[in-house]
Amino acid sequence: MTVIERNTTLLHREDPNVTAAVSELFRDEGIEVRTGTTVHRVEGQSGKSVRLHTSAGVIDGTDLLAAAGRTPNTDGLGLATAGVEVDGLAKIPMEQVLRTHTLFETRGFMKALVETEGGRILGFTALGVDAGEVMAAVQVAMAANLPYKVLRDMVLTHPTIAEGLGELFASLLAPPMAGL
Repeated sequence: MTVIERNTTLLHREDPNVTAAVSELFRDEGIEVRTGTTVHRVEGQSGKSVRLHTSAGVIDGTDLLAAAGRTPNTDGLGLATAGVEVDGLAKIPMEQVLRTHTLFETRGFMKALVETEGGRILGFTALGVDAGEVMAAVQVAMAANLPYKVLRDMVLTHPTIAEGLGELFASLLAPPMAGL
């Protein structure tokens, strides 16, 4: 399988950590990625035989999937206008989450963006095994406007990928919450 990307990096609009992790996953799975490549002409019929004439040469295959990205609409969020300050980014590699070792899949990471005042979670990314499990827990916290400290200080069933949330939010170095 070959992925053709006209930009100089795969997923160029994403966070560099996401780009690097996806590129590594593709490489490990034997997926060739050709960046900085433009398709000039396509011949044939998908499902039978296709030939792509690109700026990097000719690529022959049996199937063609064309996908176009979109620019995220984040300009209108008005974080600065709303007085929301970002405390920074917390990030841990998935290999620090114990459950990934029992599944023999330690690739990926979790990352969170947290506001300075109040500690609300403003954004979250998880790339790795069972990321959906972790996303669900963080989505509930975000919808309830809970501070990240609630997730950090929770005792979760063992073993789960969501256990990594404690590690992730502990990296923000805030004191534990009293009375929760």
